[in-house]
Amino acid sequence: MIEVDHGNNLITRYAHTSKVLVKKGDLIKRGQKIAEVGNSGRSTGPHLHFEVLVQGIPQDPQKFLTAGRVVQHQVFAQSGGSQSAPSTRK
Repeated sequence: MIEVDHGNNLITRYAHTSKVLVKKGDLIKRGQKIAEVGNSGRSTGPHLHFEVLVQGIPQDPQKFLTAGRVVQHQVFAQSGGSQSAPSTRK
């Protein structure tokens, strides 16, 4: 799983990728390809698992996609066996 920390307690998650194209510490720009869609984990076919979390609470991603509330630059981080940003949960 890839987690991108957008700042302001906003995190997006991407899962079931076949190939990760970024690494810990990379600066990610809007529109940049960060992974390739795959069929990893417990899935029945290639697809993108996409989540939006604010302060660790899952949100409806549609309101963020429609509003264009994506930050121009993000920092990508990695921890453990998966790609993730540092948790902002307390």
